[in-house]
Amino acid sequence: MKKSLVVTSVMSKLSLPKTALEYDVNKRNRNIKLRFVDISLPGFESLTWRFLNTVVSGEVEIILTNKKNNESIFLDIPVTTTFLAACTKKDHRGYKLTFAISLS
Repeated sequence: MKKSLVVTSVMSKLSLPKTALEYDVNKRNRNIKLRFVDISLPGFESLTWRFLNTVVSGEVEIILTNKKNNESIFLDIPVTTTFLAACTKKDHRGYKLTFAISLS
């Protein structure tokens, strides 16, 4: 049996709230009463990291094309996923989002 539908495109419509994550990480840094020791080596930059996970909701768009009549079908599927975000701090500036990866 030949399949007439072919997946031609898959696009994520998830939006990671970068500014909100950076604000949250910097706010947590002020409220946490932990002591961190930064090791400074001559000739190297001093970096500090903070990691957090966040839940993001959005849609994934899948486009199917019918091989018989070249007609396209658009599907928007709601999704919720968790991201691990890493924020880096250089010197005395605030933390900035370095990368985020989906945990699903």
